[in-house]
Amino acid sequence: MMNYLFLGGCALFIVAFPVTLVYALVLKSRQGAAEKKFEALLDRAGFSPVDTVPILKFAGQSPSGKIITAKKATRNGGDYYHYCRKGEYGHAGSRMQVLKREFIFPFERETEKPVVVALIHPKTPKAMKTVLAGLLEKTIGGKLSRLDVSDDLKNNGIEFVIGEGESNTVFDLVDKKTLDLLTSAPDRCIVTFGAVGKSAVILYEFKDRNVDPGEFWNYIQKLTRF
Repeated sequence: MMNYLFLGGCALFIVAFPVTLVYALVLKSRQGAAEKKFEALLDRAGFSPVDTVPILKFAGQSPSGKIITAKKATRNGGDYYHYCRKGEYGHAGSRMQVLKREFIFPFERETEKPVVVALIHPKTPKAMKTVLAGLLEKTIGGKLSRLDVSDDLKNNGIEFVIGEGESNTVFDLVDKKTLDLLTSAPDRCIVTFGAVGKSAVILYEFKDRNVDPGEFWNYIQKLTRF
């Protein structure tokens, strides 16, 4: 009986693995196509290649990874940057190459204190949320600490916020309109949002095979006030 179960399990794996692999490749291909269309939209909006981008430091920490491509546009006296950063992430023995897509843009707030907002799908297992929160705190470190996040924000995907000074609340560092925009991104594309001084940065990724690059660009213009 055990042999039949084993053989049945092997047969299921042999059938399922190619299907899963093909699906993953198709999904990656569609995501790549969406990213290329989005890059074309940036070109039409006036973004052009540059060699360097400004570095936003949170609690003295600089972003890791090597910038592969970068583009810049100037609008209303402000500079907007879109770039891809490639780097290795993870722990020793389990490190992997990751390509991160980011925007840096002018951002006016009532304060210039640093803040980082992490967006996680509400249905993500609690244990995974705890791990991700710990990794973010470890990565940023310094003078920043976790702030209390209301259940309402958590239900909309803002799982944790890291900011300067335990006496600050989330709304002391990020206005409600921006928080609402972060949680309404198409396909929940926004992974993290950070602001320091008079600039902000978002990390995004296309997760859905049917994401509309045009819809996402319209959203980006609202968020970045481009």
